[in-house]
Amino acid sequence: FTIPGFKVDIEGQTFYSQAISIQVTEDKSSEELKDYFFIKIDSDKKEPYLGEQMILSIKFFFQSQLRISDLVWNTPEPKNCWVENIGKAQQYSENVAGQNFGVIELKQAIFPLRAGEMSINDIYFNFNLIIQNQRRWRSAFSFDIDSFFGRYQKKPIRINAQKFPFKVKELPGKNKPENFKGLVGNFSVSSTLSKKTIKAGDSLTLTLDVFGKGSLKDLTGIKFPESDQYKI
Repeated sequence: FTIPGFKVDIEGQTFYSQAISIQVTEDKSSEELKDYFFIKIDSDKKEPYLGEQMILSIKFFFQSQLRISDLVWNTPEPKNCWVENIGKAQQYSENVAGQNFGVIELKQAIFPLRAGEMSINDIYFNFNLIIQNQRRWRSAFSFDIDSFFGRYQKKPIRINAQKFPFKVKELPGKNKPENFKGLVGNFSVSSTLSKKTIKAGDSLTLTLDVFGKGSLKDLTGIKFPESDQYKI
């Protein structure tokens, strides 16, 4: 489009500016960045059961020769899910199509609370790309002025991940135990006694350890068998 010329009156004289033609093109910066920065999301299960643990892996890739700083990310909790972060973010290198990339990997344990089609949205990484200024000059004393005032600048960049869909299946109704309370996973129980030999009437401590793969928040309680030989 064209910006028309302007008419300006100054001290009795009239001045005219020339019209300016401007060509507006599509912003391709986001498209070009995909060769240097991108996000991959994967999981160990594509169709988990209701309440079953699903491990989500979120990887942010950046070309190794580039310098970035002030990296922050957003990993919102999906609706109708319970989420636990697994450890700290891991950083390592990976070769992709013959190019070396730095990788920041996050892992989450996700426990869906309803069945049906679900998705994980709004995952993104914000950071500053450190780039070198193009304009440099030296003083008469060959002092690098740009190195003193900073030859580099920061360009803020945001990389968004695509939506990650998954399907949650209902728990099978066949062969469901009568006392089933919703605990889903593979678990083991071990027990230890504080003493192996005691006198009648003395007390001891029974310790139960429950461990395994799944969500222990659905473990509502443990029942002990009744007996006339001891009291709990």
